[in-house]
Amino acid sequence: MYYTGWQQLITLFYAQIVGHDSLRGIQTSLGVHAQKWYHLGLENIKRSTLSDSMKKRPYQINEGLFYKLLDKCR
Repeated sequence: MYYTGWQQLITLFYAQIVGHDSLRGIQTSLGVHAQKWYHLGLENIKRSTLSDSMKKRPYQINEGLFYKLLDKCR
């Protein structure tokens, strides 16, 4: 399975909203609610895939988008 930038972004937003700060917590929580994520293109994800995506993609990609969205929400 290829873990896209979109899937990573949605996963990070979810983790931020629910307050998860560990890969295990994120994976477990996403797995419990898997039937609710299909419309966003998310599937069950392994911790290793999530970890690899965090290592390989520069955080600045999502950081810029996060702050733009935060400004709009304010």
